[in-house]
Amino acid sequence: EKFARALFRSMRGNAYTYFQPADLTEFPAEYAVTLQSKSLFVTYYQGGCSPSSAAYEKVIRLCAAFGARCYSWPGSFEEAEKRFADVSSLLADKEKTLRAYEQYFLSEISILLEPVDADCEGRRRRRPLIEAWRRFCVKEKAVYATLNFFEASDVTIRADCWFPAQDEAKLRVVLAEQSARSHASAFLLLHPPTSSPSPPTFFRLPPFLEPFQQLVDTYGVPRYKEANPAVFACVFFPFLFGVMYGDVGHGFLLVLIAAALFYVKANNRVLRMKGELIDMLLEG
Repeated sequence: EKFARALFRSMRGNAYTYFQPADLTEFPAEYAVTLQSKSLFVTYYQGGCSPSSAAYEKVIRLCAAFGARCYSWPGSFEEAEKRFADVSSLLADKEKTLRAYEQYFLSEISILLEPVDADCEGRRRRRPLIEAWRRFCVKEKAVYATLNFFEASDVTIRADCWFPAQDEAKLRVVLAEQSARSHASAFLLLHPPTSSPSPPTFFRLPPFLEPFQQLVDTYGVPRYKEANPAVFACVFFPFLFGVMYGDVGHGFLLVLIAAALFYVKANNRVLRMKGELIDMLLEG
């Protein structure tokens, strides 16, 4: 209505506009959310339809201001029928292309979801193909991320690392097995420890001490060959926590939550739930 009034005033009453709401019922139901209601209109005015006429320029500028699209009016019934046939043919072709693409898309999805034999942690399991691809990409990314820590030369790559002295025999066995399997030589060279840089801190912990170790690490990591405060924290932290929260009901709720988390972790109920918050709740 605003457009019709503005056009009527700009043409000083020498214009008439007829509106017809567009019929959207022919579109599929899945497109109903994205469709916008539109109206078709025809404007009759005096002054000629030549692009050089002042009336034509007024109508075009007003349509552009209201965001309306302008189309040329057919000069005869035969021309209108020809346009309708062309548009109908174009819509039919696009509909056919859309259906073909949907069929292709669904066929590709079915292939990606088809279970295949995949190696998972040394065991053969049937997983969807897309999951096998994802695991392959994760492994390749991890391999190349590790190789970035190496120093490469013409035919060799070298990396300096720290490892526990008691694991030296295991490392040599693993390197020998991988060398025989991949037909590439890998060996371990020991360098005498130096005062600079200082060796990193490493503690062998049982699983129940890992949450306390993470708690201690938030305050600071012990230096090399220093005592591990996590051993004392596993005794005193629950005691002090119980002193601060002496309410029986509150403690009972915490026990229930801890038991539920332990049950969920023991039964692998959160394999699809990943994130820092889930890891903190389950791992401490």
